[in-house]
Amino acid sequence: MTAAQRIPYTIKSDPIAERYARGWHVLGKASDFTAEPQRLEYFGAKLVAYRGASGEVHVLDAYCPHMGGDLSLGKVNGDSLICPFHEWSWGGDGVCDDIPYANKIPQKACINSWTTTEQNGLLFVWNDPEGQ
Repeated sequence: MTAAQRIPYTIKSDPIAERYARGWHVLGKASDFTAEPQRLEYFGAKLVAYRGASGEVHVLDAYCPHMGGDLSLGKVNGDSLICPFHEWSWGGDGVCDDIPYANKIPQKACINSWTTTEQNGLLFVWNDPEGQ
């Protein structure tokens, strides 16, 4: 077989999608997380971490679904995080617990909350891309 008779082959070279392991991941020293919201970028997402009045560190997706406000620019009130745009309040569980100008909170008003734990002076967050 001559070179002219060979079938040309194309090697597919798409970029590999970013993947993150299921499990606990260290975010940093637990003492570094205070009542001041901190912007984080992990697992291909923008997150916000803050320590609530109960002493527990909460990690939420960083953007308010109402108008896209960056929650890392918000303020902590008790165990909730207040959006800097229209002051919607998000509990540590990701459920909206107050809208100052509304009589009723929509059932779908929630954002992703990440499970956290503090061990040996470190803050861990649970990541599972499949939601298990």
